[in-house]
Amino acid sequence: MFDVNLIALFPELFITEDERRKANAIRMSFYIIGLLIAFVLPTIFIPDFSDPTYLPEFQIFGVIDAV
Repeated sequence: MFDVNLIALFPELFITEDERRKANAIRMSFYIIGLLIAFVLPTIFIPDFSDPTYLPEFQIFGVIDAV
C-alpha cells in the first residue's frame, strides 16, 4: 500500500519527466540492493537450510528482514 501512494504522488513531488526518471532510478536501486541483502545475508550465516536446529536463526533473520 505504501508503494502505491508514493507512486501516485510522483507527478506532484517531481514536476519534470527528468526529475521523475532520476528519482525512480534511485528508488529502484535501493529496492534491488535491499532485495539482494534480504536474500543473500541469511545464506551466509545459516549453513544448512534443512537442519531444524537452525530454526531460531531463520526467525531472527525474518525479523531483521521485516524491519
